[in-house]
Amino acid sequence: MGINIYPIPLGFDCSYIIKDRSVVLVDGGAPKKAKGFMKGLEKVSIKPEEVKLIILTHGHFSNCAGFDLI
Repeated sequence: MGINIYPIPLGFDCSYIIKDRSVVLVDGGAPKKAKGFMKGLEKVSIKPEEVKLIILTHGHFSNCAGFDLI
C-alpha cells in the first residue's frame, strides 16, 4: 500500500493526514476550522473515527485547538 501524506489547508495553517496501516493526524488546526477540515478528510475518503493518533508539532492555538473535530 505505501504511506500517503495528505495536506489539509486551513487558511493560515495546515493539518496533515498520514495514512498507512492506520491514520495519523499532524496538528489539529485552529478553532472554527472544522468545516474545512472535514471537507479535507472527505476529499481523501477518510472518516474522523479512523484517526488513531494525533501528533502536535508545537503548542500554538493554530495547531492544537481543533480537537473538537475528532
